Amino acid sequence: MKRMLLPVAIVVALAIAAGGFLMSRKTDRFDYEAVFETAPPSGAAGGARLDLKTFAGRTRDEVREVLGEPQRCEPAEFSERCRYGGLGVEITYIGGKADWITVPMGYDAYPLLPQTLATLGLPVRDPDDISEHENIWHDLAGYREVRLVGGDQGAIYARIKVATR
Repeated sequence: MKRMLLPVAIVVALAIAAGGFLMSRKTDRFDYEAVFETAPPSGAAGGARLDLKTFAGRTRDEVREVLGEPQRCEPAEFSERCRYGGLGVEITYIGGKADWITVPMGYDAYPLLPQTLATLGLPVRDPDDISEHENIWHDLAGYREVRLVGGDQGAIYARIKVATR
């Protein structure tokens, strides 16, 4: 009996140690609350109305008059992407014009519904394409494509393609 007790004790000790090791490796240290559950920064587009026609398709100097100085810009081969810090708006300039525009919507500030278009100064109409996470309009108010992306909690962002695909 004593001979059986020692191997059983060793197996139990190893199982406990292995379980503890595996549990410690599964601990997720990512700060989800900071990223997903806190309110957008003060002045973020989530609570503000933004009129696209004042800067969509305009030059960088014209956009600067509306949105202010960009927080940072990243040049690419055929474009330049700039982020405007106060609103969180990101604009990709193609051919020197504000062509692809991404506007954060504050996630739970606006629903993933056509009525949210009004917050961007766009006319409200039914989408041309609908999926679980996107509403898509083609040729809305002269823009090539307007895409509202989100989920059950609301719209996360809007992406507007002014002229190019």
